[in-house]
Amino acid sequence: MLLLFFIIIRDLTFAATISLTKVIIPDYGKYIITFYGLQVIGAPFQAAHSDYFCRKKALIFAFLIVGIGHLFLYLSFSFKILIFLWLCLILNGLFGNVFPIALAGLMDINYLNNPKKTMTLAMTALGIGWLGYVYGTLFLGIVKFFWATTFCSFLCAVLCYFFFKDKRDFDGYSKKISLKKEFNELIF
Repeated sequence: MLLLFFIIIRDLTFAATISLTKVIIPDYGKYIITFYGLQVIGAPFQAAHSDYFCRKKALIFAFLIVGIGHLFLYLSFSFKILIFLWLCLILNGLFGNVFPIALAGLMDINYLNNPKKTMTLAMTALGIGWLGYVYGTLFLGIVKFFWATTFCSFLCAVLCYFFFKDKRDFDGYSKKISLKKEFNELIF
C-alpha cells in the first residue's frame, strides 16, 4: 500500500508543478514538453538503476529530487527568474521519476499473483492523484496545494526510509550499473 501512496503523491506533485508553471509562464507549453522529454530519457535509466541497486534508495532519491525541484520552482514563482523553473523541470524530469520505480516495486511484490491487478491498482492510484489535485486546488488554492505536495514529497522520502522494505537493501546485493549496457538494451 505504501507504493500506491507514493504513486498518488508523485501524481499530486506533478500536477502542482504544472499548475505553478502555468502561473509563472502563461505560455508554458515548451517547458512542459521539455519536462516530458526529460522524463522519457530519465525514467528508463532510473528504473533500471532501481533494478540493479535498491528500490528503496532510488525512491528516496527521487522524492528528495522532487522536493528540491519544488523549492526551485517556488523561487522561480517568487522572484520571476526562469533559470529556477528550468532547474526544477530538469531535476524532476531526469531524476524525479517515482512512478516507474514504484510500479516496478509493485510488480516485484504482486507479479506472480496477478499482474493485471497490480496495473489496475497503479492506474487507480493515478486517478486518485488527479482527483486529489482537482479538489486540493479547489479547496486550498494553487500555492497552498503546491506547498502541501512539497511537504508530502519530503514526507514520502522519510516514510520510504523507515517503512519500505526492499530485500536488496538488506542482503548486500551490489551490482555495478553499466550505462552503456542499459542504453543499448533500451535501444534494442
